[in-house]
Amino acid sequence: MEKDDSTYSLAEKRLREIGVPVIGRDPAEVAGKKLHRTYSRGDFQVDQEELERLAQDNPAGAVKIINRLVEHIALLRQSELAERESSERYQLALRGATLGMWEWFPQTGLNLLDDQGHRILGYTRDEVDESTAGFESMVHPDDRQKTIDSMIEHLQGNAPIWECEFRIITGGGDWKWLLSRGKVCEWDEKGNPWRVMGAFV
Repeated sequence: MEKDDSTYSLAEKRLREIGVPVIGRDPAEVAGKKLHRTYSRGDFQVDQEELERLAQDNPAGAVKIINRLVEHIALLRQSELAERESSERYQLALRGATLGMWEWFPQTGLNLLDDQGHRILGYTRDEVDESTAGFESMVHPDDRQKTIDSMIEHLQGNAPIWECEFRIITGGGDWKWLLSRGKVCEWDEKGNPWRVMGAFV
């Protein structure tokens, strides 16, 4: 049964707009969906249904495919470990530089800070309203308009990057000056800004 459009969250509506199917929250509906899986890595690809058919028709052939799949999974695991180590080095460098990272999705209003950003501002993740309105409420009233105006200039393409100095309320109740820079890094299919990423010190 199709959900009434008014019951979708902003994110669900946006996903629907870009053609991503939104599965209902009813467990019976989700359980009724047959998921189709294809495992692939480089030039190697195996379809789950094909593997099941092969296992019935030719068990020895299925074993060979499974062995190849296990080898590829091991390579993927090594790659993931290398990526994780690189990410950990990056996080250590950010902490040393006292640099906070942020991500904003203008169309959904989602505004995210990384763990370092929360630490710099003196908040836990649960204490921050991760919406556009939540961010605006943290900016000093005297700096709010210029902060928003400069971001709009960037979103409209009138500035190659967004850069702004403003005060923000910390978890301890003090005002802290920040220098923040960011840039649109993703657009939707109509060319509207979808994702903006940046950093602050």
